[in-house]
Amino acid sequence: MANCTRCGACCASFRVDFSASELDTNSGSVPCGLAVDVTDNTSRMRGTDHVPARCAALTGKLGQKVGCGIYEWRPSPCREFDEGSDACNHARRRHGLPQIDSANFPIVTSPNIVLREPQPGDLGWVIQQHGEIYAREYGWNQSFKGLVASVVAKYQRDLQPEWEQAWIAEVNGQRAGSVFVVRKSKTIAQLRLLILTPQARGLGLGGRLTDEVIAFARAKDYKKLVLWTNQCLTAARAIYTRRGFTITHSELHEGYGSPQVGETWELGL
Repeated sequence: MANCTRCGACCASFRVDFSASELDTNSGSVPCGLAVDVTDNTSRMRGTDHVPARCAALTGKLGQKVGCGIYEWRPSPCREFDEGSDACNHARRRHGLPQIDSANFPIVTSPNIVLREPQPGDLGWVIQQHGEIYAREYGWNQSFKGLVASVVAKYQRDLQPEWEQAWIAEVNGQRAGSVFVVRKSKTIAQLRLLILTPQARGLGLGGRLTDEVIAFARAKDYKKLVLWTNQCLTAARAIYTRRGFTITHSELHEGYGSPQVGETWELGL
């Protein structure tokens, strides 16, 4: 992954078509907001049929530092694309990048991951990331960013340090994610504001942040941990499912500029 996401040439060279069953709206993982319909059964990554081509999920500058906003949830053609293959080197040549030998990749060191308490500037960063990432990947409007801002403001204003906590994740010294746990009642804690930057996905960091919340809630003798999310957020829902959360309620709501299905999840502690 690390070598590919430093290049990005394939994401700006080829049309990416895949089965519509891979969309998150069809129980897959590819965010529907980043795809367009080709036929009833085929979808295409947005931007890959443009001239010049550039996938809507690609960020950064080719050949230097790039990221895939949906790397964990990318469609099957992307998963099957081999680094150092003829197609890979063809894409690199198109963008003036040197060919690479698939048998002689540079050694990639493991990232340095740190979870810490918020510092000055971090809470504003959490709001900014929610606004930017969800607008880019799901088309959500400013009302969602406003909701996040109100959650952060309440946390900061009414913080009960003995019962509540927030974590900022860093990867190689750069902010990469967050999660909060707040006191809903004497026996119930609530997980809030779990997010990862695109560059931090695929490292197991979302699960690690969730595990911190679960451990904290158990240490404080809460009896139940709850959260609210939306049905389209398939990666987060997979994290919750693997840790034993279950859906207790769902309902349609007109949120963030388009219809959504909100879900309440619970975990007995």
